[in-house]
Amino acid sequence: MARAEYDEVPDETVRRLRHALVGPLGSIGDKLIWAGVLPVAVALGLIITASVSPVVGAVTFLVLYNAVHLVVRTWALRAGWAEGKEVSRALNAAGLQRSLRVAGPAAAVAVGFAIPVLGAWLARAYTWQAQTGMALVAGLALVFSRWLLPTLGGLRYGLAAAAVALLLGWVW
Repeated sequence: MARAEYDEVPDETVRRLRHALVGPLGSIGDKLIWAGVLPVAVALGLIITASVSPVVGAVTFLVLYNAVHLVVRTWALRAGWAEGKEVSRALNAAGLQRSLRVAGPAAAVAVGFAIPVLGAWLARAYTWQAQTGMALVAGLALVFSRWLLPTLGGLRYGLAAAAVALLLGWVW
């Protein structure tokens, strides 16, 4: 938007561009940040909380989430300024599309790994069984995310994952 206004594009064109970009930019933010980076950062922060200390876990979460968030914002600003009205080319870049494909499965693996770690930490029973459970849950999360996510969608997949996590926690 800033580049279009800097280039003195007519106001009506700037308004149409603004309305045209709302959906794609919101979708990228939802998939990349809210469904990918945030769950990974939370999971890693919680794992470090359980393994090292709560302070180190909180700092890890804040640094990781904000670092990625700032990198994405910086990239978006630079891409928007360089492309101007043709910003859709930047949104179709291979690196961004690859990041969008990896974000969901990475979040599933990280959260799948964090659940048994936290369960064991809370139960004060960090044994080889807990480590085996972590590996099993993380592996299952990866398999199911690749298999079920395209057919279920994000909300249904998240609810199913929460139900499975509760069931495994109850059985364990």
